[in-house]
Amino acid sequence: MKKLILLVVLVALAGAAYFALRSPSTPQFTLEDGYHYLYDGKSLDGWRTIGGEATFAPEGEDIVGRRGPGENTFLRTEKPTAISR
Repeated sequence: MKKLILLVVLVALAGAAYFALRSPSTPQFTLEDGYHYLYDGKSLDGWRTIGGEATFAPEGEDIVGRRGPGENTFLRTEKPTAISR
């Protein structure tokens, strides 16, 4: 019984390590033709803030907004979002 519990714990740890260490920048799906990612995962080049004084910063695959004084603040891409065919 102890060996079975040890085996289950080891398998669970191995699974957790796999998901924690795999590359987060690898897309989990492929985009259809004509589509593109709006965020490169590294910088906010091509983005601008509108409204208040909140700040935004890239943190890995995420864009993190931090509340600032004043009105609502929005982050907007400057890239075209419409697809021309």
